[in-house]
Amino acid sequence: MKPEDIGIPSNKLVMGKHSGRHAFVNRLKELGVDTEGLDINKAFAEFKALCDKKKSFTTTTSWL
Repeated sequence: MKPEDIGIPSNKLVMGKHSGRHAFVNRLKELGVDTEGLDINKAFAEFKALCDKKKSFTTTTSWL
């Protein structure tokens, strides 16, 4: 069964410090971030550091 079959737009997994780089890049694309000119390694490292500091946060692109 797919989430779309029951009216949910997609399966939203929680992103955290154990999330992988591929999941991170996919989430950025879902948020509409142009990853072409982005230093993925730096952004991913900052994301991991933020996850270490905070238990939860709202997804925004202001930290990019």
